[in-house]
Amino acid sequence: MTATGSYYVTAEWTLSTCTNTSETITIGSVTPPVDFYSLASGQEYSYCSTEEDAGVTVTVANTSADVYYELVDITDGDNPVSVQILKGNGGDVTFNNLVTGTTIYTITVQGDSSLFDIEGESQFTITEYATPQVYTVNSGAGNQSILLSDSEETVWYFLMRDGDYAFDQPEFGIKGTGGSLEFPFVELPGDYYVLAVGEGGCEVLMNGFVTIHQSNLLAQPDTLYLEADELSGSIDLSALISGRTSSDDVLVYSANIINEGLGASITIDENTGLLTYFKAPSFFGKDSLHYSVANRSIADRKAASYIIIMAGNKDFGDVQSFLLPNAFSPNGDGINERFVISGLGQTEESSLEVFNRWGTIVYRSEGTRYNNNWDGTSNVGAMISIGKELPNGVYFYVFEVKKNVQGSLQTRRFSGYVELRR
Repeated sequence: MTATGSYYVTAEWTLSTCTNTSETITIGSVTPPVDFYSLASGQEYSYCSTEEDAGVTVTVANTSADVYYELVDITDGDNPVSVQILKGNGGDVTFNNLVTGTTIYTITVQGDSSLFDIEGESQFTITEYATPQVYTVNSGAGNQSILLSDSEETVWYFLMRDGDYAFDQPEFGIKGTGGSLEFPFVELPGDYYVLAVGEGGCEVLMNGFVTIHQSNLLAQPDTLYLEADELSGSIDLSALISGRTSSDDVLVYSANIINEGLGASITIDENTGLLTYFKAPSFFGKDSLHYSVANRSIADRKAASYIIIMAGNKDFGDVQSFLLPNAFSPNGDGINERFVISGLGQTEESSLEVFNRWGTIVYRSEGTRYNNNWDGTSNVGAMISIGKELPNGVYFYVFEVKKNVQGSLQTRRFSGYVELRR
């Protein structure tokens, strides 16, 4: 009641003539002491539909004592609805009723809405925003991508990792399409959730999460070929590393020669992985080295592999090259166990004979092709027993090969010395 006058309440029992009348109260005219009133600082004008106790409370700031304030729903301009009336107390007063739905309101002061002002308007709107629907998170291809089963066109979807929102990485935010979504591949390990953010900032976590595991560093083997007149060669180890992630921005490389007795040496840039191999001038054949790579910050993140070095010394010009070693070591360690000649796969016929320092034949290949199977034992019986391991020393070999070169069968015979080291 905002009109001035005297008021009383009469109670009448309809089954008799009995009545009872309350005391009379008088409401006089009170002139508000200020020109206009407004809502309190920090007043909220929207809410999300699924929030607990969804709705908004309305607070009038700096009210005047003994002045009445009425919250009125004027969404239907022709039929305003009074929500609640409060009496001012000289400070802020809050209407008890939660305001819900998208609704237009005004505040009347002593029945006069012109005394209420908010940014030049005598009315304000409370907006209800819909909270996004909840869908399911699944892993995608290779367990490195993340899928969302469905989406809404007005909603943005963001990845969050181990409780941290990835808003500073725009590529992790995708606007809904009305169908399923696939996020870009992620590298960092952790538990990934999807946060949906709708209109009005309404947000909700999607069901489930995906655990991304750290991909392994992988080091690949490779072969470094040296021509007959080359004493050194380089290889970029960093090009042989796969499985990198953003955590592998600093890697350290190392390497060591497996058979140091061949007289080779290496240099390596531990930061870039550039490795250079230097062979002994007299060495021709096969050498090898191990290399490793490690993450400087993550102790157990590392990988290792090997490099084969083939130093050439025999050839058919530009058409065919063979690599005949000048040493091998059949000692059971799995390295250089046999006298291996590279390039035999492209020959028509080949044979190998080996002699000791007294000129006695100790080995002769069988069949029409030498199959890289001499392991330092004899297979020719004369002064040396068949199947016996030959002693350490220098042996003389004769290698004969036939090759079809541009339609012509050409024969080459190569001879040289090889050192057997057990």
